[in-house]
Amino acid sequence: MHPDIQGRVLAARSLILQIISAIAMLIAGPLADRVFEPMMMSNNGLTFILGNIVGTGRGAGVALLYVITSLGLILVGLGGYVFSRVRHVEQMLPDHDATSTKQTDDL
Repeated sequence: MHPDIQGRVLAARSLILQIISAIAMLIAGPLADRVFEPMMMSNNGLTFILGNIVGTGRGAGVALLYVITSLGLILVGLGGYVFSRVRHVEQMLPDHDATSTKQTDDL
């Protein structure tokens, strides 16, 4: 990445991350209270399977949401390891060499 635009790119990346994090926090509460909590209090097959892991009483919906997000983060981490282009990005993309840019800018 060229140093002249690096600050703008990193600022835009940070802004996108903050927006997505805020949306995720807004969705997490209602999802846990209105979807996962009632689902874990009823007697269904999912409660039978996941009840041993997260329980079936109050707070089981939040625990299930936590387990689901943790599994998602594990999958993202494993995905970065499985795809060789992501795993070897440091070797594929060279670092910016300030001296070569300065020489070309001076010409």
